Amino acid sequence: MITPHCAGGEFQTAQQEGDDRMAKSTTTMPEQVCISKTEYDRRMEERRAAGLLIDPSTAEIDWNYAQTLDPYSDGLPLLPQEEQVGREYFARAPDSDIWVCVGDLPDATRDAIWKRLEEAA
Repeated sequence: MITPHCAGGEFQTAQQEGDDRMAKSTTTMPEQVCISKTEYDRRMEERRAAGLLIDPSTAEIDWNYAQTLDPYSDGLPLLPQEEQVGREYFARAPDSDIWVCVGDLPDATRDAIWKRLEEAA
């Protein structure tokens, strides 16, 4: 199995053998800059705090195409089979500059935003 390659950060470069699902080759993934776990945790805590301040009835809502497993484009180390793009929805309080992925919002806020989107459709 091939694990992600990151230049810097706390994620290690490695290639392991034995995964029958992957082609048996020595091809390595290109280097990418990955976020450190400490920095990722800091950013997610900031987003969680911003998510607590979002009122679903007044929230600004937007979407864009993004990596589904790294919707903020933080530089998470993804395996090739994990790299997929999909529509990701984000919300923020009108006076905030911090967009929060709807999936990272508290359950009640997330559900109210989905309901608002469904009613608008």
